[in-house]
Amino acid sequence: GALRASCAGEALRAPWEQEMGDSEDESSSDGELFLGGDALAGAESEEEEEEEEETEEEGGGRGGMLLPAFKKLFTPKEQNSCEALLSWLHATGGYVHPALRLVPGRGVSGEAEVAAFIDAVTVPQGISAGETLFTIPSVCVLLADAESIQGLKGRAGSSPWSPLELKQVALTVAVHEALLLGERSPLRSYTQTLPKRLGHISLNWTTYELKLLTSRSTVAQEQLSAQAHLLRREHELVQDHLSFGDYCHARLLVSSRSFSIAGDVAMLPLLDMLNHDHHPHVRFGKFSSGAAAEAAAAGGGGGASVTSSAGEFRVLAMRDVAAGSELFNTYGQYSAVGWLLNYGFIPEDRVDQAGRMVAPLTVSLAPDGGGEGDRITLEPEIESPREMLRKVREWLMSQPPPQSQQQPPQSPQQPPLPPKTGGEAGLSLAPSLVEDNVQDFLTGIVAGYDQSIGHLRRCGSHTRGGVSLLEREKVVIVGLLALQVESNGKLEEDGLADQGTAATTE
Repeated sequence: GALRASCAGEALRAPWEQEMGDSEDESSSDGELFLGGDALAGAESEEEEEEEEETEEEGGGRGGMLLPAFKKLFTPKEQNSCEALLSWLHATGGYVHPALRLVPGRGVSGEAEVAAFIDAVTVPQGISAGETLFTIPSVCVLLADAESIQGLKGRAGSSPWSPLELKQVALTVAVHEALLLGERSPLRSYTQTLPKRLGHISLNWTTYELKLLTSRSTVAQEQLSAQAHLLRREHELVQDHLSFGDYCHARLLVSSRSFSIAGDVAMLPLLDMLNHDHHPHVRFGKFSSGAAAEAAAAGGGGGASVTSSAGEFRVLAMRDVAAGSELFNTYGQYSAVGWLLNYGFIPEDRVDQAGRMVAPLTVSLAPDGGGEGDRITLEPEIESPREMLRKVREWLMSQPPPQSQQQPPQSPQQPPLPPKTGGEAGLSLAPSLVEDNVQDFLTGIVAGYDQSIGHLRRCGSHTRGGVSLLEREKVVIVGLLALQVESNGKLEEDGLADQGTAATTE
């Protein structure tokens, strides 16, 4: 508590911390508004904490492991919930391939999750492209009803809400109500598979953990503030029905597990258990029943068109799946920070099968205490290292020189000093001083990243996504520092010597 109090400033206080008694600070700017999971973690029941302790096992990640290796990670509760989900889909008219197995384990974020595997014993030859893996009857799909969406339109009034945003809010309320009903919900076989905690999502981190992330990553700070502000605005539409904490939990479930198909937003049981890969195995769509569905499925891709409101969602193999392999879906295209905010991890792949960047990175640098106008934005995916280093050099040359390097004040008897040309205070620096400033600046940035990464890593496995983001940003800065050391004193090669520094040197 003392550590949090010393490290978390007013700008990083959680909105629900303000609701719970600190109402005097009503002047926080929207641009500095963050969420924190402190209050939510404290609100969980002791029974839920005991259940989580019972399910925690040693074992690490799943990469490359075959089905038998996960047997030890089963608990009766997890196994029963997986079996109950499959039985429920069968009982409601759905189909599940006999070789499909749901295996509880640990994901890349460290959180408990379920993976889908193809059992090598059942199908030694694997599954061929085009085979149906499973179908989801419409009665098992959780959608926002039209009446709720219409009610939100009335509450929104003239506010600029898009139809998709209103559907997401309405679906969030529907998810919360299904969770609230518990055993009385007709979707209980599905809702019991949803995670009770989303600690790996950065909006649920403590304020101290958020401070470690955002003190280094300016881009993460800006996007976290924007997402927290959006959650506040959304909650205002439904604040009469559920608390802000409950809304945030349900909304993060929708953000990380829902699907957009033909203009609708839906929670699709079983499909939302498939983990992400940029080379997915599955494609899906909603089709009418009967032989026509098979024809439509054979020719359609992922997200195929809706042909009947009373149809079913059909998931097919879009390529061959080897026996013993995990089934993967793709979650789409996001920036590196977008992956962290929505899913709590950043993919390791650099490009997808279409050659597009998987998680493009943007690095924004600023000196300690620097304002909005003092930042440098680097885009390593589209800018070369030399271009980025040139931007850093030019930015530092445009800054006022340190006090020790500024010219001494003039006495009244001396004539006034001539004005600096170009209005750029930093242009008076000699090239050698510019080079020293660049190297010192980059060295300090790298040291700051090292410190934040070390502290964030010690916070627990749920912060792995944040560690990954900071490590990626640090790699960019380390590369610039190495290039700067290599080219030290060679401003001419970078085209910076013609900016008035030669006369100053003389």
